[in-house]
Amino acid sequence: MEREKFISWLKKEGPYSAREGERACVDAIAWVEATPGTPQELWEVCQRGGWMEWLLAVLTPLNAEYLAARAPLYAKYNAALPPLYAEYLAARAPLNEKYRAALAPLYAKHLAARASLIRKFYPAIPPVWEGK
Repeated sequence: MEREKFISWLKKEGPYSAREGERACVDAIAWVEATPGTPQELWEVCQRGGWMEWLLAVLTPLNAEYLAARAPLYAKYNAALPPLYAEYLAARAPLNEKYRAALAPLYAKHLAARASLIRKFYPAIPPVWEGK
């Protein structure tokens, strides 16, 4: 598949595709557009395993042996995540508190303005509970 056709195909299978789960991400498309080479040459230099797996899964079912060989990689990665995520949450907590404190008055004004607007367009609550 020549480069232009490959890029066009990625865009069809990408953000504009209607098929969930079979979309090339925007970052992958941007990388392909910015990186010179044929589709095969791009394959050979790509460092994003997720992108490569996506392409394989769209083009052909993933090999059962590959999936079995991949399982320990996922297990190791998933085992390393909880402490990293806990550290991230702990570091983020003070920032979240500051953000929530700064957001509270803005959000209260926003909610009050929405309530006022709703009352303007709907002066009375529709009596749906009466079956009307």
